[in-house]
Formats: sequence, structure tokens, C-alpha cells
Amino acid sequence: MDYKYGYLSLGVFLFLIWILFYVLRKDLRRKLIKVSLYGGLIGVISEYWYFQDYWHPYSILGRKVISPEDFIFGSTIAGISVAVYDIFFQKKDEDFVINNKKTFGIMFLISIASLFLFNIFLGFNSIFVSSIIFISLALFMLTKRPDLIKEAFLSGSIVLIMMFVVYHILFNMIFLDFWDKCWLLANTKYGITVYGNIPLTEMIWYFTWGSFSGVAYNFASGKKKIPL
Repeated sequence: MDYKYGYLSLGVFLFLIWILFYVLRKDLRRKLIKVSLYGGLIGVISEYWYFQDYWHPYSILGRKVISPEDFIFGSTIAGISVAVYDIFFQKKDEDFVINNKKTFGIMFLISIASLFLFNIFLGFNSIFVSSIIFISLALFMLTKRPDLIKEAFLSGSIVLIMMFVVYHILFNMIFLDFWDKCWLLANTKYGITVYGNIPLTEMIWYFTWGSFSGVAYNFASGKKKIPL
């Protein structure tokens, strides 16, 4: 199948998972929608860095342009990651401590500054910079909230496994040449693939993102997980 539809298909695949989560847990719907809206916005903004040195995916609007796929991907992966622990382990949120919204806001600003510094000015690839930022922020939150350690590790692991399966279906069975055409790291020392056509950098990104986003909501809102 034409690789030009690979990015759109990834978004559709994730949207189906998002819908499943939405249907399964009525109590998570408000959080899913709220986090997904923020995630969609971040998905659009983040392409400023990823277009520089990581990939040039085709979209329904063309190539190397902000597109609906960016919002769809950002919103769905954010919603899935923040809810995956609740879904798989039948947990819900409960007020626990005073929220850390101001601290989280500062963390966000530091992340943006770090991307500019290490990617734009110092030239480190955006996929590595963003992955290091995610895991660094996760570790920082865990020093403040060690009760979230299990949640961070399992969220990251489940997101990784889930996306590995999705990528296997899409890029080992349908869009076989997608990464060869759209991935700027292809045929470089960082263009390592695993199990066929699955970029190692993608899997690293998903684990670090899942570990970060899996605890970010509870850290910022001051909540903890309890059984349903």
C-alpha cells in the first residue's frame, strides 16, 4: 500500500484504541478529552523540532507541513498514555496531596527551553533530546512522588508493547517502505530497526513518553491511584 497514507493510518489506529478506552471507562472520559486536547496541541507544536532532523512524513496536506495527522497523533497518544494504567489495572484517581500545577508549568517551560538549546543550538537530534527530557521529567516527578514509580514503569512498558504491536501491523505488513521514505535517520548510524521495519528510536520514544505521561496527570493534580 502507498506509504503516503502511513501517518494517517497510524492516527486512525490510535484513534480506535482511544475510542475503546473511552467506551470502556465512563469515569475516565473527562480526563481523556482534557488531556487529549492538550496532547493534540503539543503534537502540532512538536513538529517544529521533528521536521528539522527526524522525519518528513506525508500527510493529507502534503509533506513537511503541519497537518490534521499531527493533532490526531498527539491527542490520541496523550489520551492513551494517561489512561492505560487505569484501564489495564482497574484503577481510578483520588485526591492525595496538594497539586503541583505550578511546578508542572515550570517543567513545561524548561522542556521547551531544553529543546531549543540542545536541538536547535547544539545540534542534537530532536528524538533523542525529547526522549531524554521525558525520562528526566519522569525521574524528577518520582523523586517528589515515589508512590508513582510503579505507575511510571508499567505505563511506559504497556505503551511500548502496544505501539510495538501497532507498528508491526502497519510497517511490517502494510506500509513496508514508510520509514525508508520518511525517516531522516534511515541509512545513518542511528537508523537502527528492530523486528523488521520498526525504528528503535520510535520504541525508545514511546517508553519514555509513556513513563512521563503515565504519571504527569497525577503529579500535577495531586492525585493517587486506588482500586475501582
